[in-house]
Amino acid sequence: MEEKRKGVTQNLNLVHDVVAYCNRYGIPINHFIEIISDQKVVPMLRGKGTEYAVLDILKRHLSPRVWRVEKSNLNPQPGILDEDTGSIIC
Repeated sequence: MEEKRKGVTQNLNLVHDVVAYCNRYGIPINHFIEIISDQKVVPMLRGKGTEYAVLDILKRHLSPRVWRVEKSNLNPQPGILDEDTGSIIC
């Protein structure tokens, strides 16, 4: 029962975060699903999702005592390496 309650709370937090995000960036919430399902948006979302999946896998398998795993949130510039996820031996 406690696990179910925790799941409901996490879902409510996610809904709250999505609504706050839409409000912050002027995205009409009633069109949110259509916007994120757009043919131009889906490949970018899948790519970003892959970056975070790799981050989670690396964090799960690399010892934090030895490795620092981080996800950069940069806007790459021409001629500069576009690094999405990095791991550094400490």
